[in-house]
Amino acid sequence: SDAVSTVGRSVGEFVEEAANRHWIEGSEGDTKMPGAYCTKFPALGEPRVYLSAYTGSYQHVSTLAHELGHAFHNWVMRDMPLSETRYPMNLAETASIFFETVVGDQLLQLATTPQERMRYGWYDSESAVAFLLNIPARFDFECSLYEARSNGHVLTPADLRSLMHTAWKGRYGDTLVEMDEMFWATKLHFHITDIQFY
Repeated sequence: SDAVSTVGRSVGEFVEEAANRHWIEGSEGDTKMPGAYCTKFPALGEPRVYLSAYTGSYQHVSTLAHELGHAFHNWVMRDMPLSETRYPMNLAETASIFFETVVGDQLLQLATTPQERMRYGWYDSESAVAFLLNIPARFDFECSLYEARSNGHVLTPADLRSLMHTAWKGRYGDTLVEMDEMFWATKLHFHITDIQFY
């Protein structure tokens, strides 16, 4: 909450309230699937954050900040009519990436050794790769999927693997040792049926 309090007192107070009211679930468990997400309970006007197993690592701190950004977005809309709380994914990711950035910048400022600064800087570099290559490759895959479907094609798993391979290759060129052709099967965003995610 200290990092996001630099943005505004109410932002930090929300994070403290989420923690105090147990709106964040990050315990370990053998049957928990890896990942993280935020959801809202409109009738209660409360968000919830789920993490598969929070360990306090930099990656988990960043993921928690990301999901708390989503939660804060839901929180500030809690009194709006439900019909006015739907928004496109690019807007949804704005609050979450903002929280992630604020927390990352704070951790970088608090780093006491060159190794810590290098680790945080490296994570920033990985984020740049995600924004400049990985997410555009996902967009390319999704566009090719929707185009094929609108042309009446029934896609087989082999077709989907091929589309995924083409999307990775189109953005990464020859820089990857292996293309994850099954990414389409494991990424939840591709299975949200009411919207085109990317």
